[in-house]
Amino acid sequence: MQHKAVASLEQQEFQNDWDILERAMVELATSCGMNDIQNTISDIKTKTLEIVTPEMKSLRAITIEDLKEYQRDQQYYVKTKFWHLADNMLNDRHLTILTGHPGEGKTTMAADLALNRSKPDNCLKLANAHDWRKVDWSLKLFNTVIIDDIFGAGALDNSYVSAWKAYLPEIERAARQKRLNIIITSRHYIMEEALDALNNTSIFKSKEGNIVHVASNDLSHEEKREILISRLKQTNAKNLIMLNNIDIDECVLQSMGKINLDAVKTENYVFGFPQCANLFVHDENIMKLGAQFFEKPEAHFKTCIEQLYNTNDEDMFQKFLALVIVWADQKGKIKSDDVRNPANASEHIRCVANIFGIDVNHKFMENIRSSLRSHERDFLIYI
Repeated sequence: MQHKAVASLEQQEFQNDWDILERAMVELATSCGMNDIQNTISDIKTKTLEIVTPEMKSLRAITIEDLKEYQRDQQYYVKTKFWHLADNMLNDRHLTILTGHPGEGKTTMAADLALNRSKPDNCLKLANAHDWRKVDWSLKLFNTVIIDDIFGAGALDNSYVSAWKAYLPEIERAARQKRLNIIITSRHYIMEEALDALNNTSIFKSKEGNIVHVASNDLSHEEKREILISRLKQTNAKNLIMLNNIDIDECVLQSMGKINLDAVKTENYVFGFPQCANLFVHDENIMKLGAQFFEKPEAHFKTCIEQLYNTNDEDMFQKFLALVIVWADQKGKIKSDDVRNPANASEHIRCVANIFGIDVNHKFMENIRSSLRSHERDFLIYI
C-alpha cells in the first residue's frame, strides 16, 4: 500500500470536518440512548489541555525571576549606541549577537533589549542547548529568547559548542521567519575560539551583520558620564561623590585609557566601563580613590586576589576558596542556602573543600559567606 503524503489542515477545513464527525457521533449515541452526548462533546471541545510541560514551566519561571531584577532597575539603564544598534538589528533581522570583553554589560543589555519588546512571560532565557530542546516552539508561547554566554561563561566550553551546533540552523531559521527574537551573548575571545569548530555556521560570521561588538573605548564621553551618574542615582551614592569631592568628568576622562605611542591607538581595558562604574558606586573605599580607580581598575582586582590568595592566613585562604567554589560550578553560580551552615553545604562545596583538605565546619562556612557577600558585585554571581 502506498503511503499518502501528510498535509496540514487549515482551521476552517478542520472545523468543517469536525462538524460532520460531531453530528454523526450525536446521532449514533442518541440512537443508543446516550442522550447527554452533546454535553460530553462540548466539555471535550472547551477543556484546556495540559500542553505546557513541567520543564517549560520551570524555564519560564526561572526566566521571569531572573528578569525581575532587570525590570526593577530598568529606569536606570542607559541605552548607548550599542543598544540602539542591537535593537535595530532585532527589528530588521530578529537576531543579534552581543560580544565584548568582561564587564561591558552584555547580559544586562540582552535583558533590556528583551524587555523592550516582550513581557517577561513571553521571554525565555536558555542556559544550554538542552533547554532549547525542552521547548515546544510550535505552541508559540514565547517570542523572545536570550542565550547568555552561549559557548561558556569564563572560558570556551567545547561541549557547549558541540551541543549548540546542532540547533543553530533551527535558531537562524526561527529568526529569518520572524517567529522569534534571538539575543545571544558571548565574550569576544570565547566566540573567536568557537568559530573554528562552527565551520560554516553563518550567523557568527562578521560579514553577516548579526554581531554588535560592545567596547567601552567606543563609548562617548557623554555616554560614560550618563552611565556613571545613573549608577550613582540607583545606589543613592551621589552624596558620597560630593563628600569625597569627586569630579565625574575626570573619572570619565581617566577611563579612556592611556595612549600607546608604539601602537598609535588607545589600549583596551580588561574590564568594561559599566562594570567599573558598578564597582565604584558600591564600594566606599574604591570611591575614595576617585578618578584614580578608573585609570587602572585592574589594579583593584590584582590587589584583592593577592590579599585573598594568602596561604599563610587560613581565613583569607578559605575566602579565596569561596571564589574557587563558584568558578568551579558548572553554572558559575552559588545559592545562599548552600552556605548557610555545614548541614546545608552542597555536595559541590564539600567536594572542593575535600580537595584542599578543609573541614566543612561553621568557621569555614562563615568565611565562605563573608567572601561571597563582599565580592558579590565584582568577582562572582551570588544568588
